[in-house]
Amino acid sequence: MRSHELPVVGVAAVRAALSARPAAVRRFFLHEGRVGEFAAVLHDLAASRVAYRVVDDEELTRIAGTERHEGVVLVTDRPAECGLDVLPTRGPSLVLAAPGIENPHNLGALLRVAAHFGVDGLLLEDADPRLSAAACRVAEGGAEAVPIVRVERLEAELPRLHQLDYAVFTTSSHSASVDLGRLALPPRLVWVVGAESRGLPRSLRDKADACVAIPGSGFVESLNVATAAAVLLAQSRLSAGRPVRST
Repeated sequence: MRSHELPVVGVAAVRAALSARPAAVRRFFLHEGRVGEFAAVLHDLAASRVAYRVVDDEELTRIAGTERHEGVVLVTDRPAECGLDVLPTRGPSLVLAAPGIENPHNLGALLRVAAHFGVDGLLLEDADPRLSAAACRVAEGGAEAVPIVRVERLEAELPRLHQLDYAVFTTSSHSASVDLGRLALPPRLVWVVGAESRGLPRSLRDKADACVAIPGSGFVESLNVATAAAVLLAQSRLSAGRPVRST
């Protein structure tokens, strides 16, 4: 696999990439059992002179780099990542930041959640992992709907985010914080969720506009990062009077 290419795996992720970035498609590999389901796609690829091959599970695993490919691997150009200039300059806006994310499955889950709630960007740091086949599969198409915004260090970008009229709220289950339900949520907001193993650095929490806790029973220490993000984003949408579409 070339460094500028991305293997997209999983039926939902492949269909989303085909719809969102048809010009980026380079090759398509699928198991014989998926041929009928993707007959129209194969016809369109042939008309566009894009190569496809029917291969066995072993070959699909080799190309995808994972056994959990669902019988399809679409090789595309890697989507371009963006800077802060991609964010809306006015009006309501919701951004999710996950500095220090480590697990590609959690990255995919965050993209899926962000896509569901119509987030304007997923903000990552330079040291955080790039989009992968595993993340695309878990995202279930969300990787095509949410721009990845990359910065060197989130903490250094807080003044720029404030200049863009964003409030920056961090989350913590350990430090002094305000319960989510007791806080007025601004229309332009960056939610910062902590990394899986070490959480957010104290210096970042201290420079944020608020540190928020998700109230719960106390029977568990904290929520999975994607679950926490879903609660925060849903509350933002409901607070703005724009409930998410039921599914």
